[in-house]
Amino acid sequence: MWFKDYAVVLSASNVGVAFPLALDNSFDIPPGKPHHHHTVSAFLFSVETVKFEAKNMGDSQFVMKGFSFQFIDRFVSTPQSIVRIIETYGHRTSRFRQSVPEDFAGDNHQTRNRLVYPDMIAQVRTERSANSRRIRIGANISGFILDLDPSIADHVASLIDVYRSGKERVDRIAVNVPRNIAVQDLKPNLRRVVSASNEGAPTTSSILLSMVFLSGKVRMHSSSLRTSTLYDIKGHTLAASVAESFNLPMLSVWGEYRATPASRGLTMDQEAEPSSLVLKSTIHSSENTLRPTLIPFITELVNYIERRMRKTSPSSSSLPNRGAISTAPPEPDALNDSPPASSMHITLALRIDQSKLQLTCQPDVNVIAGVYWDSGGFLINISRSGRQISFVGNVGGLTIGLKHGFLSEDCVRLDARNLAFSATFTGADKSSGIEMNSISVVVDTEVSGGLRFSRFQDVLCFKAVWLDRIPVISTMASDEPIDSPLKTKVLPMPGAVPTTKADFTTAVLVHFRRIGLDVDLGQSISSVRMDMLDVILESKIEEIRAELAVSVGDLTMSATGNISGHARIPDFLFRTMRRKALKLDSIDQLGEPRMLDMSLESGSLEMTLESDYQKILHLW
Repeated sequence: MWFKDYAVVLSASNVGVAFPLALDNSFDIPPGKPHHHHTVSAFLFSVETVKFEAKNMGDSQFVMKGFSFQFIDRFVSTPQSIVRIIETYGHRTSRFRQSVPEDFAGDNHQTRNRLVYPDMIAQVRTERSANSRRIRIGANISGFILDLDPSIADHVASLIDVYRSGKERVDRIAVNVPRNIAVQDLKPNLRRVVSASNEGAPTTSSILLSMVFLSGKVRMHSSSLRTSTLYDIKGHTLAASVAESFNLPMLSVWGEYRATPASRGLTMDQEAEPSSLVLKSTIHSSENTLRPTLIPFITELVNYIERRMRKTSPSSSSLPNRGAISTAPPEPDALNDSPPASSMHITLALRIDQSKLQLTCQPDVNVIAGVYWDSGGFLINISRSGRQISFVGNVGGLTIGLKHGFLSEDCVRLDARNLAFSATFTGADKSSGIEMNSISVVVDTEVSGGLRFSRFQDVLCFKAVWLDRIPVISTMASDEPIDSPLKTKVLPMPGAVPTTKADFTTAVLVHFRRIGLDVDLGQSISSVRMDMLDVILESKIEEIRAELAVSVGDLTMSATGNISGHARIPDFLFRTMRRKALKLDSIDQLGEPRMLDMSLESGSLEMTLESDYQKILHLW
């Protein structure tokens, strides 16, 4: 081709797209002078510069700078006292005017709800051969900056209301468009086109993806200004409106997509090999510390959510359009030609490197709670039909602890080592002989923990600083009665075949290789240690009955101090089965019907207990 020796360059600057949030009751435009610019709340997407360059029809580069999303509030008159505070801490009130071109630039707004990507660079290379085509994509994305304000809840809800309103309008227009005749006339022609297009040589397309997201920063703002100085992880001073700031880890993504190859003589009635999508990502090491200054942000965010829940959504108050409801039964051809739930085999893998997250109670008290994560990974596998989903994970170690900052030992500690688990969901598929939905969970791990009652005040301090101050969203009861005529009831369509609900079975198997627990009741009382080996928890829940079994290979307990002793219970087994419904013809293994079965077995019990070096109990 003659233009393969040329380069194609496309560039654009100052690109802005705004979505007015007109359904939040702020779009009342009063009459005024022609030169008067009215303001409106908006969701603004803007790009400072974007450039695309293609060379030799194979190599291309995409560069984008100043990419941002942000919510802009409608301008409201501000008292002079608040203006002086805002100017002191460097935050300017932003407003959006549709008739002013400068307001479409993201840099002209200093909002608290925005996401900014400073730089994005991507390289694309295309490799072609006689029967294959491969596209390689490599991208390097600079660390983003995410600013959040509690009012984000109102903005997101307004954006959803605008989307729902637009969707309802499109549905009203589309319901009057005839489609069945056009689809029936198109099917024979489409089969001929597909058959003719597959007469050539088969081709295979694939896409290779490699992306690196540098470390990002999240800053959460609050309306209550701080009086103390706050620093980020690098020691930089944060603005007074910032409630908390932390850095997100670097993320690496690798992916491969293989499309279904077009084979010779393939028609629409034949089943082709599914496409495959593989995505592997790695979250690199990170370390963050959250302070109690984050609680005002959470409190204000919950208040915004509760106020939004009390309001009635415009789309929910409107009655459904009776003309939009089709009472005609679906055609048999339409049911037979429906595609499967998914035509792609998807595999998702995630690896998380060693990370640490701490919650500090300073400046109130020097108590620290932390979550320490060793390297681990997860794998999700979704079949082509979407009827089988498996989730597999392996974690080297996970530790949760709470201690005083001046002490080396934890007050509370829970440690899980070599944790492996698997969860599989299988949907009913009569064509494959599977007549019920099922989910199975398997877990295998080793757990150890410790509790020191002598430092129990550290737990109470953490509870007072964090747990007691975190708000909980209160659910508001609906004022509408249950039998209200406004509630729409779904009526079955004439001629529709009633569907039967498939049974659902849940199976759980948890294996603890070892459970170790140390409890320090105080120097004047006792110190207790408990070890359990081969602990197995089995459960099976069906539609008509539920089973549970717990077995412990060996249980030993030892206590030292003023109260001391020893206990050992080998081969412990507890099993129970409960039936939800009892049929007259249901006979169990014992020859008689029962609603509840329970059994308890154990080996020889050995126990000794002493107080002040005097034996008070001895069992064997």
